[in-house]
Amino acid sequence: MTIVDKPEKSVGHSFNIGNPGNNIQVKELANLMIEMYSKLTGKPLGKTVDISGEEYYGKGYEDSDLRIPSMRKCREQLGWEPKTTLNQAMEMTMKVFIEKYADKLAGLKRAADGDETAAKKAKA
Repeated sequence: MTIVDKPEKSVGHSFNIGNPGNNIQVKELANLMIEMYSKLTGKPLGKTVDISGEEYYGKGYEDSDLRIPSMRKCREQLGWEPKTTLNQAMEMTMKVFIEKYADKLAGLKRAADGDETAAKKAKA
């Protein structure tokens, strides 16, 4: 960690850590996650639902289309720049999540399937 390794250049400062090359809209991020999860697990693609900001947050909601971090201070004071792309970071994170929680997710699915079966039996 460059920030920890260089306290003389980092103590008392705040740094905007991000990757300017990873600018993406939430809808695109959701689609990326759905496609990647399907690719990694072999499960069918999920879907998103479009809802306007005003419909979700209410009248008067305003948002910024772009949030691109400036890495100038980080680069100048710490000599650090991001190297990981959004796709790389997302895939690494998703693989860990799938590996760590696969059993729990399978258990939830079995429980949900069991609830559905019990509901069908109760109706019969």
